[in-house]
Amino acid sequence: MVSRVSSIPTPALPAVVAAINFNVAITVASAEWKLVDCQSNRFLYDIRSEVLRYRLKSPSRFAVPIEVGQVIAQNVDQLLYPHLSLWVGFYNFGRNPVFAICRPAIRMRRDGSEMPTGSIETYSQKRGSWMPLEQFLKTQFPPIKNTPVGASTVFEWWGQNGQFFNWPGLPNELKEDIVRHCYNPLPRVMINRRRGPVLAQEVTEKFGQWVTLLRVSSEVRAICLRICFVGSTGIRMEVKEPGAFKKVIRRLNKCHQMLLPGGLPTDRASQQTMELYRLWPRIYPELQQYATLYHAIRKIALFMSFLNYMHFFRVTAGSFAQYHRASWVSYHMFESMPHLKEIQIKLPDAREDSEDSERQLGPRLFHDRPYSCPRTLHRLIYERVAETLAVHDNVRVYNFMEGIEETRFYQRRQEEQAKLKITLHEMEELYREDRGGIQLEKWVSPGAGDHLGQIGRQPTEDPFWPPRCRCPIRCHDFLFPSII
Repeated sequence: MVSRVSSIPTPALPAVVAAINFNVAITVASAEWKLVDCQSNRFLYDIRSEVLRYRLKSPSRFAVPIEVGQVIAQNVDQLLYPHLSLWVGFYNFGRNPVFAICRPAIRMRRDGSEMPTGSIETYSQKRGSWMPLEQFLKTQFPPIKNTPVGASTVFEWWGQNGQFFNWPGLPNELKEDIVRHCYNPLPRVMINRRRGPVLAQEVTEKFGQWVTLLRVSSEVRAICLRICFVGSTGIRMEVKEPGAFKKVIRRLNKCHQMLLPGGLPTDRASQQTMELYRLWPRIYPELQQYATLYHAIRKIALFMSFLNYMHFFRVTAGSFAQYHRASWVSYHMFESMPHLKEIQIKLPDAREDSEDSERQLGPRLFHDRPYSCPRTLHRLIYERVAETLAVHDNVRVYNFMEGIEETRFYQRRQEEQAKLKITLHEMEELYREDRGGIQLEKWVSPGAGDHLGQIGRQPTEDPFWPPRCRCPIRCHDFLFPSII
């Protein structure tokens, strides 16, 4: 089948421009190359209408005048309309004409026939292919940038585009700024174009190149964040060490959700109210308009070392409690995540993470081989997990040394859940109904015990640490069996 492009007879160049090079500007008078309108083909008016439609899209485009004329010595009246290709010149009053071939764009039907699409294509000799007319005009007649358009040009553009402006389509914030400027013009403010650090990569990475949707309006931002929060994955955090987790908490707490009106504090009283919700969102659910992106976390995955797990879950075996510090982040942070749905905990690998560090903040954990006992360390961690996270429904722990340890964990978890006098859901209902709690005899920081914060005290030695393996089959032999 012969292609339509090759079958179209290319119109001969007029004699006056027979040696035109598209890459070289040549001064040609308009009377020497273009036909008068009464002799031009009717397809020329379709091209002019498309050019005008392109210019009316914005004042910056309208500020660049574009005229279109048919080249002399081309008679195309005898050609059928679907196969029409017109040799025209695009020009304005400040530059030489740009010659190009224009034709109606068509698409092929299933039966092989051709059907016009209503748009116009232009042949670019530089690219050696056809392109839409709008793309051709953007390349050859770029709109004015970084320069204000004159008032007369804006007035003319406003008159030719039907004097229509999509006011209902503007964001509410922009409408307020426009109205405020009309009755009280604000002084010009210089904007610092330097971009600051991205504070919420966990959210912006999900949108990719569409991250600017979060800045369109409050309504669009609320829609985007709700879809992001309740999606298939939601906001999922991976924690490898408590220090990095604390930095993430501080970073996300700086980003307000602003899903509800009044989400930003405006005075000292609202700042204190916001601080109440930041610390105890389950107790004050009526203050959820102050929620930050930190409160939107749905899933937490922990991948820590033995020592970090013991500090995070506040293990107290032996004299380990003396190494805890009140300022260190711990499992109490889960209480400030009102929408936390799942907690995943991967126990440390007993084969790889089995050595102490010289400057670790804690006692020795591993005995000299082959007497070190990672099984005991695993038990200290998952028993503490079963005790402290009993109020949370979906807690999954994996990477046990063997299946019996996993069974023991879930049995211990059931025992701890049976001891609960009140569940997390019941506690939220209690505070929601009674709007408060009980008065304490003395001030107690939530999650802090008497043994925390004893900085400067010399740690006492404890014979419990490091634990010596007394398993029926030594952990070393179980993990590294002899090769026969």
